[in-house]
Amino acid sequence: MSATRWLVVRGGALGDFVLTTPAIRALRDRAAPLHLLCNPRFAAAFPDLADEVGDLHGSAGAWLFGGRPPGPLPDAALVYTPGVADRLRDLGVPRVLQADVHPAPGASALKQLWAPVAPLAGPQPPAPHTAAIPEAIARMERLLGGKAPLVLAPGAAAPRKQWPHFALLAELLSQAGVEVWWAPGLDEAPLDPGLPGRVLPVLALPDLVAVAARCRAWVGNDTGTSHLAAAAGAPTHVLFGPTDPATWCPAGAQAWPFHSDPAALVASLAASPPLRPVNFP
Repeated sequence: MSATRWLVVRGGALGDFVLTTPAIRALRDRAAPLHLLCNPRFAAAFPDLADEVGDLHGSAGAWLFGGRPPGPLPDAALVYTPGVADRLRDLGVPRVLQADVHPAPGASALKQLWAPVAPLAGPQPPAPHTAAIPEAIARMERLLGGKAPLVLAPGAAAPRKQWPHFALLAELLSQAGVEVWWAPGLDEAPLDPGLPGRVLPVLALPDLVAVAARCRAWVGNDTGTSHLAAAAGAPTHVLFGPTDPATWCPAGAQAWPFHSDPAALVASLAASPPLRPVNFP
């Protein structure tokens, strides 16, 4: 596994991407260079992850699906997209590692996505990590105005993964004197501007990392922004309904079941430190 040029192919949603970043980084530390094909919006939150980033579902990735002839082939590839591994083997890539993206019940998704690089980097994956870039910190400092709010992110791609008590939680937190800001996610429905607290605009992921690096705590559903907030160092609390926290809870985050009493959650959140240092790279 000492190839010179690595290609990593990672489709999927934001949370899937975040959970894969430790494996990509393990290769990045050993590759020269590493080319990553993925959703570029996701990669923007991890600017040191690859030497080159291309859009998997744009022109840069068309050759993987037979849309055009390939350019120079890598020496080795790590693939998280079904069907692409066979295409690379047919093209003559000498080494193709194919990851199983469907964890067994109760198994850790982080460990499963790490498994292909375990022979190179060891059996235990580190937690996903990203640092806010100075430009994003400067932008968000103007928005935050020196404050460290408690951030609520109530969205999720699947409605069944959306905890229904965020508005009540915000009301209870406001009554407890905790400043609440709401963070809508990418491609989610707009939030009600009448919610208790301040509703943020939809932020690019590097800016969302900067907010998470500064916030008092982050509360969200089992969705990509919760994984990103945890990777940015936010004290992260995740509400789980139909999905298993043993598989999907971000490393270091606190998992809460959907039937949790919002008052109990308030008691935990009110104890969060009011201000934390910004996570510079």
